[in-house]
Amino acid sequence: MASAASSDHLQGDLRLPPLSALPRDVTVESLPGLGTTWVDRGAAYWWRRVGLALMWAVVVTLVTAIVIGFLDGIRGSSQTGFYAAAAVEVAWSLAIIGWFTVGTVRRWNDPAPPRRSTGRSRRAARDGAALGVLARSGFVIGQAFLVIGSLFFIGLYVALFITYLLPEIPAERQARLRLSQTLRARGLH
Repeated sequence: MASAASSDHLQGDLRLPPLSALPRDVTVESLPGLGTTWVDRGAAYWWRRVGLALMWAVVVTLVTAIVIGFLDGIRGSSQTGFYAAAAVEVAWSLAIIGWFTVGTVRRWNDPAPPRRSTGRSRRAARDGAALGVLARSGFVIGQAFLVIGSLFFIGLYVALFITYLLPEIPAERQARLRLSQTLRARGLH
């Protein structure tokens, strides 16, 4: 657990030295869509952020049009089916947005990237090979079902769009925290 002083430091604004001022042996992560521009946050960074936000806005618009077309097709054949499908769309979209929100809040000051599998699932796979593989397969299949199923819901794309409207995207925040820790451990920050 972090000390009170370092915890307070993590809560505040993370000011990092310019990319050109970092020691050569310090590795700066290249984030998808942002590259290494997140360190300096100059014009290139903001152009990329605006471009990604616009891309997600276009995706939200296209998916909304597809969903409205789908719901309109259902409405023509069954009023009850339309209301049921619309209720599922709204409920699942709100659940996805809530899940993104809770995950972002939980990991906001956590420099470690999220782990793919827990120690418990690794032990299950090691101790009971067949049972462990089945447990991990079920977890992966469940996640794949949720992701693939979520592709048809507006909430996923709205959550991704909102992510690019935040002052820092979560991946950037985590990368800043990790770089700050690295520099602090070397006495450079």
